[in-house]
Amino acid sequence: MLSALSCQLSRSTAVERVMGKPLVTVRDDVSYREAVRLFGKHSIRHLVVVDLDGKLIGIISETDLCRKGGIAEMLGQRSIASAMDQNPVLLPHDTDISAAAMWMGRGRQSSVFVVTGARPVGILTERDMVKQYRQGGVHDGLAEGIMSSPVATISSEQTLIEAAQQMTSMSIRHLAVVDGKGDIIGQLSENDLLKGVDVV
Repeated sequence: MLSALSCQLSRSTAVERVMGKPLVTVRDDVSYREAVRLFGKHSIRHLVVVDLDGKLIGIISETDLCRKGGIAEMLGQRSIASAMDQNPVLLPHDTDISAAAMWMGRGRQSSVFVVTGARPVGILTERDMVKQYRQGGVHDGLAEGIMSSPVATISSEQTLIEAAQQMTSMSIRHLAVVDGKGDIIGQLSENDLLKGVDVV
């Protein structure tokens, strides 16, 4: 979807032009730890689940694993600083939606933050972009008009377990990591959490 948004493709574009491939699949009897390992290895957010004959029977997402799989006990006491993305995309509030889509597509980012100075004031996710695309495209308007606000934040000194609990309780997939002044210094996503899981 990011490809369609960043390239401003027509809505009539065939899905095969923008779909991700190759497809990463797992059998329905795969272990939880192996699924976590595959998410981290391929930096993906969904796995296609197949049966013994290779027939599609479902899809499992990072969110399914984070919220239903009980990853907290697998995270240990690692700090957020050890797993966070230290280079989040930060955009000024007057950034065009099309430019934000370009940044997301270029870096394969599932979110970007809208900032005032270094203070996060909003977050723009793939879901926001898809909604905007469905309502008429990403050609007009500013990012601040469709961003979610306020931004959920967490300190880099807190633990990944605390981050997982906060994401679950707030039903969100991203946290802005901030310093003592409230300035953004990184981001933590569900994918970052899964990369922090001990799969040995």
